[in-house]
Amino acid sequence: MSLKGEINAGHIPRNKYSLQVIGLAVPEVTFTSVGSLEEEIEKATLPDRTAASGGQKPPLEVEVRVPAHHDVEISAMETWYVEGQDPVSPTYKKTAVLNQFNIHGVVTRSYTLTGVWNMKRATDDVSFENEGEMATHGYTLSIDEVVMTK
Repeated sequence: MSLKGEINAGHIPRNKYSLQVIGLAVPEVTFTSVGSLEEEIEKATLPDRTAASGGQKPPLEVEVRVPAHHDVEISAMETWYVEGQDPVSPTYKKTAVLNQFNIHGVVTRSYTLTGVWNMKRATDDVSFENEGEMATHGYTLSIDEVVMTK
């Protein structure tokens, strides 16, 4: 039995994670945010207007953000972005691991992402009205497959 408002021992906070992309020019990039890994199975509409599984999962896309003042990390992300441009590098698709940690620092969930490539980049909006919030660069990653390994 737990008390109301008590945090359970295996609690996984949203801000305790790491995303490591294997094969980048730097060993670790500080991803300040990682969008949700939203997957779905394709749907087929049958002649009787009911839905059935199409059996296939299309690639998914996720946005990640990197602090704009992390020059070496931004350079690595830019190099990866260029790898997907013509002529496409044979190493443009990479593997990544997303780990989520519980409140005790133990990896509780782990996802292996395969066929990952950097398909889009974007800077933050800028405005004089901003109170000094940290600027980031956004990248949209295409992912062929997500496998929960833990």
